[in-house]
Amino acid sequence: MHWQNIESQDWGGLSCIYLYYLVLFIYSFYPRQTCQHTSPLFRCYNFAVTINCRMKKVLIIPSNTDLNRGDQALIWESAHLAESLFKDEPIEVFLMDSDNEDQVCQTKELGYKLISPILKHPSRIYDNHKVGYDLLTLLLWGGCALYDYLRTRLLITKFECVNKFAMCLFNREERKSIKLFKECDAVFVKGGGFLHSYGKITDPYQFYYYLFDYKLATHYKKPVVLLPNSIGPLKNKIAKRMLEKTLNKCSLVYTRESVSQEYLDSTTVIKARQSLDLAFYQTSDKKDYVGYLKNNGVDINNKNIAITLRPYRFPESENSKEHYNAYCQSIRGFIIFAREMGFYVTMVAHTLGPSAHENDCDAIEDVLSICKDIDGITYINDKSLTCRELQKVYSYFDCVVGTRFHSVIFALNSLVPTVAITYGGNKGKGIMKDLGLSEYSLPIEEVSAEKLDAMFSSLMDNKNKFKQKVNDLLQKATDERNLVLSELQKALNV
Repeated sequence: MHWQNIESQDWGGLSCIYLYYLVLFIYSFYPRQTCQHTSPLFRCYNFAVTINCRMKKVLIIPSNTDLNRGDQALIWESAHLAESLFKDEPIEVFLMDSDNEDQVCQTKELGYKLISPILKHPSRIYDNHKVGYDLLTLLLWGGCALYDYLRTRLLITKFECVNKFAMCLFNREERKSIKLFKECDAVFVKGGGFLHSYGKITDPYQFYYYLFDYKLATHYKKPVVLLPNSIGPLKNKIAKRMLEKTLNKCSLVYTRESVSQEYLDSTTVIKARQSLDLAFYQTSDKKDYVGYLKNNGVDINNKNIAITLRPYRFPESENSKEHYNAYCQSIRGFIIFAREMGFYVTMVAHTLGPSAHENDCDAIEDVLSICKDIDGITYINDKSLTCRELQKVYSYFDCVVGTRFHSVIFALNSLVPTVAITYGGNKGKGIMKDLGLSEYSLPIEEVSAEKLDAMFSSLMDNKNKFKQKVNDLLQKATDERNLVLSELQKALNV
């Protein structure tokens, strides 16, 4: 077509097209935040929108699993914080995947994107269904850990050529995950209680495994936020130095109870602020679960106690099996006492994985096997329940005796009187102390039927006072969450 042959009426249309693309071109130089005000017509041109309003990417670590309802609550509330933080901008939230589809299906339903873990714990590869660790398991774990350490360490050296070589040692999905670390705008470390060591020979690798993702993010100059965690004790000096070096590179560090905060202030150079466990922000499912409980043998018209257990390995004990058996016998003794007081007992599988070490069913079945002569015991083992649904289930009980500490928090969110059997660092005893409820907290190493009986009796006598203390804390939870959001905005320059 020759220009001279264009009809006069066509010039108007061509002029409009040229003008439109001129506007798009000029618009491409406008600040990013203005894109939210674009018309639908502008938004349809992806190349223009992509230039000006790239989706914010927030990565939440470590790995996600729907089978641990405590971890699920922490992951989901971490994601909710990220969404609240970037509420005026488009955002994509990425979570670390699990190798098992059953462990992520609920999270997928919420629309979160999942990426493959770069570093997998040896227990995920070579599972161990025993209470203790046998020699073969330790050897397999050791070989796997050594290989993982070498390839990931090469990935974060100062030499780019070494980094590129290291990429060859990862599969396609792992390389995609590494790429996301390079592209993301922030990395959130979900809350939890895994940063503690007991002076074991394996502690340095354990901490390297926990901290690698932090190291990778800071290697790529990404801001890292450690959301409320329990930290300590740190009895291994190497692990302690690793933690100090890593956390001091984070943009923000939060502890979730005073015991951890005081420990960091007195024994480390880590700068942190105390906040609340993220699960205290969780709201219960709105559905009625009376029918669900009835189908599972629980009559809400009775006096009911829920008990959560875990197959704890007693890492500081020289005879872990003996301590574990004593723990199971203590629960049996308490069940007998509760039944004598007219309470029905429901064993709840709070956590069902991802490994045998974290599957509460093993501990529950061990206790049930020595309680065959006791009536009035039911068992809820339902992996389809989300953390929010399980929190609603706990709300129907008169009391929760929880070894799984997030079963304790879920119950507290509904003002249910609770006894906590604490383990694994500072989390349980620290949070119960901050609530003014230390008298209803018992270390798992010291548990006995007599002590549980006495705590439970005291709790029932003072349940109104208990509920008031918890209610006072929950009233402050919204203010604390808003403060955390404000600090995140400042630290991340949002």
